Parts: sequence; C-alpha cells; structure tokens
Amino acid sequence: MDLHLNESFTLSVAINMGLLDHLEIISNVADIAGKEYSIETALLKMEADWKTADLQVMEYKETGSYIVKMDESLLQQLDDHIAMTQSMTFSPFKEPFEEKILKWESQLLLVSEIMDEWFALQRQWMYLEPIFSSPDIQTQLPIESKRFNTVNIVWRKAVGQAHLTPHILTMCSSKKLLEQLKESNKLIDMVQKGLADYLETKRLAFSRFFFLSNDELLQILSQAKNPLAVQPHLHKCFEAISELDFKIDMEIVAINSAEGEKVPFATTMQPIGNVENWLSEVEKKMKESILNQIKLSLAAYKKVTRTDWVQTWPGQVVLCGSSVYWTQQVEDAINQGNLQNYFDNVQVAQLMALTDLVRKPLLALARLTLGALIVIDVHARDVVQQLINEKVVKRKRLYKKQRI
Repeated sequence: MDLHLNESFTLSVAINMGLLDHLEIISNVADIAGKEYSIETALLKMEADWKTADLQVMEYKETGSYIVKMDESLLQQLDDHIAMTQSMTFSPFKEPFEEKILKWESQLLLVSEIMDEWFALQRQWMYLEPIFSSPDIQTQLPIESKRFNTVNIVWRKAVGQAHLTPHILTMCSSKKLLEQLKESNKLIDMVQKGLADYLETKRLAFSRFFFLSNDELLQILSQAKNPLAVQPHLHKCFEAISELDFKIDMEIVAINSAEGEKVPFATTMQPIGNVENWLSEVEKKMKESILNQIKLSLAAYKKVTRTDWVQTWPGQVVLCGSSVYWTQQVEDAINQGNLQNYFDNVQVAQLMALTDLVRKPLLALARLTLGALIVIDVHARDVVQQLINEKVVKRKRLYKKQRI
C-alpha cells in the first residue's frame, strides 16, 4: 500500500483504507518504533549535552603551565551517560542504532579513562613540580629529575593543547593521549618512589628528620645551600630549641630556646656539606656546650652568692648545678654527722633567700627558673627532713680477718 502522509490524509481516509482490520500489526510496529525513537532521542540529547561541555583550563602559579578542572556536574553527567549508553546495548530495539551506540559508548569510556589518568597525573605533577624545579634536588636526584622532565614535557604539551581546545570530546578523543598519560603516570610513580627512598636515606642519616613531614623535609633539602632554611623546622627536630645563631659568614655560634634563653657553643662550627651531616654536628655541639655550661656554672657556684648565681645561668643548668651541690652537701653532712645543722643553717636559709628574691623585680626567664628551682628545693628540704627523722648516719665499715 502506497501512503503519502500530508494534510489530506485523515483518520477517515485511513479507516476507509482498512486500518481497523490491521490494528494488532500496526500497534506492534508503532510500539517498536516508539522504543527505537526513545533510543534515538536519548542519543541525540546526550550528544547535544556534550557539544558545549568544556574543560576549565587555568594558569598554575608561576610555572608557565596550566591545570584543568571539570565541574562535578559534568563528572556526574559522564557517569550517568556511560551507564545509560551501556543499558542501551542490552535493549532489543537497538538494531537501527547499534553501531552509533557502540561508537558513543567507546567515546564516553575513552573520555572517562583519559580524565582519570589526567587528574591522577595532575595531582602528582602539582606536588612534584616545585620540588624538581629546585637545582639542589636536581643535583641530588639526577635519575628522578630526568624522569620528571620527561613527564613534564608530556604534561605541558597536553595542557597547552587543552588551553587552545578546551572542548572535552575534542580534547579527549585521542587514544594516543591516553597512552601518553598512562606512561607518564608510571614514570611519575617511579619518581615518587625514588623521592621517598631518598627522604628515607636522609632520615636514617639524621634520625631527627623523622619528626618532620615529607613536605617540611623537602623544604630543607630543596634549599640545601641555604643553612637558614632549617630555622623554621628546628623546633620540631630539637625540643625546646627554637633557632640557631648564625653570623654573616654562616658560622653557628649559639642555640636559643623559644623563651629567648641563649646557650653559646663551646666551639663554633660552619654548616659545611649535606644538611643531615652538619645538623648531626650541631647536635654534638649542643651536648658539648650544655656540658661546658654545667662545668662553668659549678665552678662559679662557689665564687658568688647563690641568689646571683641562679640568675646568671640557663634554667636547666641552674637546676642541674643546684642538684649536684645539694647531693654533695647532704653527703658531707651525713659523713660529718651534722645533718640537722645543715638543714637549719644552710638549706632553710637557701630556700628563704630564694623566696625573698622572687618578691623582687625579675626578668621573665629568671622568674621561670626560680619557680622550678623553689619546687625542687622544697622537695630537697623534705627529703633531708625525712633523713633526719629516720636518723640516717654514716655507716661504719666492718672488716673481717681472713683466714690464711
């Protein structure tokens, strides 16, 4: 039957042609056509949705390169459209559009894969770019630097093209780009591993680096020729040490606490060589200098009054020196049998002198030292009182004749 659908083809004409005699067949054909039309409409709508979908390409800091962003709505749309297209492949009404459906599914899956690899590479590139732009790191990690440069070339070319052509379907239609991104991700993983191994060797060489995060340690290592780069992180490496004193020629002469207490080095040093090596030397100098301060303070204890002495030396040195002399004086008092006399005439007097001193105007550091020292002196007084109560005396040695 030859049909020409125009304004003259009305329902009456169709009935006269015998339409009602073929309702079941016509209904089946119409049902199938409707299902096929819904698939065609969905495909056309998806294509229309992606015609104006662009990547957001932005300049990244001062690198001369770019980074890309994709709206959450587009990412969700991509997932939804992939799921919708895959469901179409199982439809019994797909035949007229099967080739188109498969091609569209392949294109969306390619976009999804490329964007996954792209964002994975972008995260690592953004982290590693400032690290490997440092000449010091390039010198210390030549193999990793070479690998990163290879990745950097691919990355800059890809984002440069995205900047010129931000349309997602156009930009992400190349399987070659996908392979390049995959290979770059493999290379950059190797760079990350090499960097992690490098940081581990630095931490093993100077164990206090374990107190620093990777980023903090890299900030130091990327400025290896600048010893002052350690200053912001020093308090994490050495508890209670805030900074080092550097001369103009970078000679290190003293350590300082956060409260402003200074301990001069017994012998100064130069920060020569790798940072982990000269920081190890700094640690040795710290120990030597504290020991030297304690020795000097013990020698000075007998030459000045105790109230002047406690204000002259660093707090921990005062606490240590005071404990040394208290131990010596208590032992002497026990040996001489005049523990009560020591308690009445020396210990109580020292404690009262400190109490009077605290009432006077003092520097903040001196007041901190005295606060801790008075607590220790009160405890020491209680210990001596207990020794007196227990009637502690010098024990006589007993000698036994040995048989021959």
